[in-house]
Formats: sequence, C-alpha cells, structure tokens
Amino acid sequence: MTKLDTNLDDSHIVRAVLEGDTEAFVVVYRRYNALVQSLCWDATQDVAMAQDLSQDVFLRAYSRLASLPDSERFAKWLVGVTRNVCREWRRSKSRDRHDFLGQAPDAAQPTNDMDALNDKLLQAIAGLPERDRVVIHAHYLDGENAADMAESLGLSRAGYYKQLKAALGRLARELGSKEAMLE
Repeated sequence: MTKLDTNLDDSHIVRAVLEGDTEAFVVVYRRYNALVQSLCWDATQDVAMAQDLSQDVFLRAYSRLASLPDSERFAKWLVGVTRNVCREWRRSKSRDRHDFLGQAPDAAQPTNDMDALNDKLLQAIAGLPERDRVVIHAHYLDGENAADMAESLGLSRAGYYKQLKAALGRLARELGSKEAMLE
C-alpha cells in the first residue's frame, strides 16, 4: 500500500483499487459518500437507513468494481449502483407488512413550529420528480463542489445549475400551493 494522491481522477483511483491498493477505495468512499447518502436519504427519508444503504452501496461497488466497463465513468456507475440498492430496498419495504405495527398514531406529529416547517419542506421536496430531488440534495445537503456533483450526475456545470434553478422553482410553487390550501 502506497500513499495515494487524493487529487487523482477516478480512473486512476479505480485502477489502484483493482491492483489491490485498499487505501485507494478509502479515497473513493470519502469522495462520494455524501452523494451516495443523499441519494439513499432521498429514497428512504430516514438518516439511519440512508447510512445503512450507503454502506451496502460501497460494499457492492467494491465487490463489483472489476465489472466496471469504463473507469472514466465511475461516478455515473456508482450513482447507478446506488439507485439499484435503493430500488431493491423500496421493493423489500413494500413487501414488509409489519412496518407500522406498534407505532403510536401520532408518532409523526411535529413538536413545534420549526418541526412543522421542516416537515412541510421535506414533504414538498419528496413530491418533486427524482431529478429535482437529487439535484437539491446534492447541492444543499452534500455541500460538495458543484463541478464534481454535475459530473457525478451526468450534467454539465451549466446544466447542473439550470436543473437546480428549475427544481427550486418547482419547490417554491409546490410550497406556495400548499400554503394556499392551508389558508
């Protein structure tokens, strides 16, 4: 194991992992963990479950890295692995009929105005199309470099910001319509 330059591009890091450098996968994990957890949170709306699923994503990615057709496209491949893990989780959850047993009917009620506002915002985000949710999560929850996020999502930097602006517009309209319904 050698000290790996963390500024290397993904293809060099993937090659290092495939050549047996386990430290190189730590670089991959640190680089993409926030994005993967955001995608998992989007699917689950549960921080603990998102963390569990992200661990599954990285285990699966590590074990299947040799099947990656093009190491230049690692970020897009990892996003695909993440979406598959989340899809499998949703399918298994839909089959589980014991999800709500023993839960108090008012367990999800907010405890104060800030919780109510947060719940309203999360519900509005959840109502957006997936591409909008993902770009909002990537931008606001990950705090990562916009250029890196754009590349990971398969967008140009301008396309990333265009998508973010459109998503925020839809979110504002969604929140505005919810406000109107409450009045």
